[in-house]
Amino acid sequence: MASTLLATISITLSSLISAVISSLNRPTPTSISIDHVKYFSVLICFLSAFFCNMQCVRYFAHTSFLLNVPAPDQRDEFIEYVSQTLNRGCFFWSLGLRAFYFSFPLLLWIFGPIPMFVCSCLISLSLYFLDSACSTSWHLPNAHMNSKETHTHDYGSTDDSI
Repeated sequence: MASTLLATISITLSSLISAVISSLNRPTPTSISIDHVKYFSVLICFLSAFFCNMQCVRYFAHTSFLLNVPAPDQRDEFIEYVSQTLNRGCFFWSLGLRAFYFSFPLLLWIFGPIPMFVCSCLISLSLYFLDSACSTSWHLPNAHMNSKETHTHDYGSTDDSI
């Protein structure tokens, strides 16, 4: 899975940044260098990406186990629980990817404020187009689900009459 790869990359980059921070000149207790703040913010960003990607792997693995379990008597509650678990995994995937997106301007902050500003504008523009839908769902095949008739059975049940 991609989240496993992203978690590996983030923890590797975190250890590299930690090595860079430790090799910098040690500041006195009263003065902290701005370079330390820059590297520490990138480190926090990568560690949060690692945490979110690991939670994504956890929830997706749990969902795959739940999908293979026979459904209990309360089938609707079980389906709701499985869908909530899958949605939580997708939420953490989104947060982990956003942490990686946020790390690019922080990495460019090391080189100055202008590259950071340009990268922030580009990422904001790209996230706007990734997050907004430019078409409606009227042409989707399940658009008839919004009609007035109520379905009592799900599509996977075998007791439907033909």
